[in-house]
Amino acid sequence: MINKYISNGTRAEPGEFPFFCALCLSDSADIDRHRCGSVLINKCWVLSAAHCIENIDVAKLNVYVGMEHYNPGAIYQDKVKIKRIICHPYWRNPPSDLDVICPPPFNVPYDIALLELARETISNDFASINGINKHLNLPEGTEVTAIGMGDTELGKTSEYLRKTIISLANPKQCIEVPEGYPPTCHKPALHICAIGNNTATEGGDSGSPLLANDGNNTVVGLVSRTIMQSMEFTRVSYYSDWILKNINK
Repeated sequence: MINKYISNGTRAEPGEFPFFCALCLSDSADIDRHRCGSVLINKCWVLSAAHCIENIDVAKLNVYVGMEHYNPGAIYQDKVKIKRIICHPYWRNPPSDLDVICPPPFNVPYDIALLELARETISNDFASINGINKHLNLPEGTEVTAIGMGDTELGKTSEYLRKTIISLANPKQCIEVPEGYPPTCHKPALHICAIGNNTATEGGDSGSPLLANDGNNTVVGLVSRTIMQSMEFTRVSYYSDWILKNINK
């Protein structure tokens, strides 16, 4: 399911998104490989998509805080190990009253996870989260910014952080699919639907933030998956209470 990247985007400016974090998984040669994006929300916690880190050995996972590019010569603020991972309790186990059909393995609602860092990061560049730091209600047609470091071509991770402008779409574009297409499980309360003009999220961008163009780059969503020509994001404002409950324990 990790098949999301920023295609046809442009390179982010140095220091433009200092809260962006790259999740990397160590391979058998102890080399870190890009897996997903995420966002730093305070000194000890990172927010990402649940499907990025399920069934992952936490000891092999590293967070590169403030990642800007991998090559030539990686630029980032901090590299931190993970202490623990908390996936939303309804991930892969949605409540019985959820009014969308989500047969396994397509039960993608509640695609959100918190990662606790093994130590405090040196960075003080935290993301503003909709529903916590801000309370934005963005209408259909609003332009937003997606960022990430996923593949720019098949199997090749982007060397640098990329960004692209997309627009919030009518939920129908993430719900109505041709017969035989896998269930979308799209629920507007839990998800954001968006479309781009010859641009999209693809492989390795999962967990990366969708940002409001509000002058503060407020995080409104996390890359979850692509549905034909549309993109589905986890709506972070829905999970504000869950986030606060866990990071304030």
